[in-house]
Amino acid sequence: MSSIILISASIILSSIISILLFKKIKQLSPQNGGSKSFQSMSKEESIKYISQKADLTDEESAGLEVLFELVSSIRLYTAFEDEEISKKWLITSRRAISKSEQFDPVTKEELEYTAYEIHRKINNKYHLMHPSVKHISDVALGQIMSLKISDKIKIQGELIDTNFHSLSILVTTPLPISSLKLIKKQVYVSFWKIMDACYGFNASINTVEKNKQNNILHLSVPREISCIQIREYPRQNTEIPIKCRQGILSTDTDTGALQESFSGVSFGIVNDIGSRGCSIISHLPIPENTILIIEIPLFNQIYHIKGIIRTVINHSEVFTLHMEFHEDTPKSIILKIYHYIFAENTSN
Repeated sequence: MSSIILISASIILSSIISILLFKKIKQLSPQNGGSKSFQSMSKEESIKYISQKADLTDEESAGLEVLFELVSSIRLYTAFEDEEISKKWLITSRRAISKSEQFDPVTKEELEYTAYEIHRKINNKYHLMHPSVKHISDVALGQIMSLKISDKIKIQGELIDTNFHSLSILVTTPLPISSLKLIKKQVYVSFWKIMDACYGFNASINTVEKNKQNNILHLSVPREISCIQIREYPRQNTEIPIKCRQGILSTDTDTGALQESFSGVSFGIVNDIGSRGCSIISHLPIPENTILIIEIPLFNQIYHIKGIIRTVINHSEVFTLHMEFHEDTPKSIILKIYHYIFAENTSN
């Protein structure tokens, strides 16, 4: 009888161990993000895993397959957990593409563009670097902020003071209603910090103070500030003087069709730039939704980029224009911008 019990116990114990081992192996499988089994992954399995995890397009996956032939990339999956490996892969890929003799210049450009996009998508999954902001004390004075009052009124301002009890925002746009009607109103405040992350918090308006031609809102201090958006495309702080021309739409008197022309030259400074847009400092109050062409020098060459002004921030009669590049911007120009952004990381 005792032997039967021991045999039964042994069978049950073996079953439990088998189940635990099965679960462990499943956890280490590529589909669940394990790392040990990656050492034995084939090239095809690696490409499939990276493509799915980084949400690559079919074109990018095909480019990744070509890059696998140029550089040792079988273990590129580790770039998801190690930002430095991602940078090294980008550097190695650029050099391999440049030195390769099997591709014409156009194909090389396409491959390099694909390498930057793969690097961006892998990096965006976990490693977008942005400052940690949890409390108002973490925000520097002078920070530009957007305010939405009662989900209807939108104004802009600048953080000018903060203490344990309240924070003060200098409103840089006209108040659409009486300041008395703002008291006790709920306000949602949002701001971009170091360009890489957008933060927001709820507060209430305690008092409104008149300061010369401006107004100062004194708000309650938020308990916590939340990260509400991370920038998808990397940007680089810079100071590049540019020329720009505003687009003007008019109607052709003969055909009635809309035609586009551009005004005279004005000047500004690009203070940050990415592959899909930039911010421009200007003394001209260019309206939102204005079409703009900028002439920007990169690597001793002038590039013309067309885009549209999405938002305008007024700061003491100096305007920050947030420009989104046109979707048809040539890849060759976007590639030059990538070169500029990653110049320190990818220089030969």
